[in-house]
Amino acid sequence: MDIIKISHGDKLMIHGGRRGPMNATAFTIAGDAKQRGLCPIEAEEKCREKMVKFPYMGHTLRAISLDAAIIADHYIAQPERIVLSVGDVIDLEGCLCRIETRANNNFAPVPLSA
Repeated sequence: MDIIKISHGDKLMIHGGRRGPMNATAFTIAGDAKQRGLCPIEAEEKCREKMVKFPYMGHTLRAISLDAAIIADHYIAQPERIVLSVGDVIDLEGCLCRIETRANNNFAPVPLSA
């Protein structure tokens, strides 16, 4: 089994969902903090606190967000995407995760160990 390394901001195409292949973007709280010039350790600590205090708000350390469709009157170049399938194991910035589907037709990187 090959483990694919994924980083925050990587563009993905995921097969195996109910709506066919979907374009998505990888997200990590640490990667987002680095991009914005913030401390990734502090960002993870704040996120973990919010996960405990506000469990209903959906805070997470890592996610896969679906890309929005855009209708335009001109050509928009598409980025190269990493092709994945539901069930694939990825290394999302140091965390081994399996890509799984969610009830709302989204995808989630589910950690394989704590």
